[in-house]
Amino acid sequence: MVDKKVRHQVERVLSRFGKSVGLTLASLPRQVIHNDANPENVLVNTKGVVSGFIDFGDAFEFLIFLTDLARDTFSRYLTEMITGVGGGNREAK
Repeated sequence: MVDKKVRHQVERVLSRFGKSVGLTLASLPRQVIHNDANPENVLVNTKGVVSGFIDFGDAFEFLIFLTDLARDTFSRYLTEMITGVGGGNREAK
C-alpha cells in the first residue's frame, strides 16, 4: 500500500507536468517513422532510385526534436568510438 501523502505528492507533480510540459509537447512538430525499411518494403524505379515505401504497419509518430537529439547523440557516440576522443571516453589512449 502506498503512503497517502506520497501518492498525493506524485499526483500533484503529474498534474503539473500534464498542464505545462504535456501541452508543450502536444504543440511540437512531429514526423512519421516507417520503422520497417527492408528490401521487401522499399519501392525502386527502373533507374534503381528509391521511389517509395509500402507496409506502414510498424510506423509510428515521433517528435522531430527527439529525432534530432537521437541523431546528434548517436553521431557523437560513433565519433568517440572511432576516434577514442570525447566526453564519454574516460580511458587514456
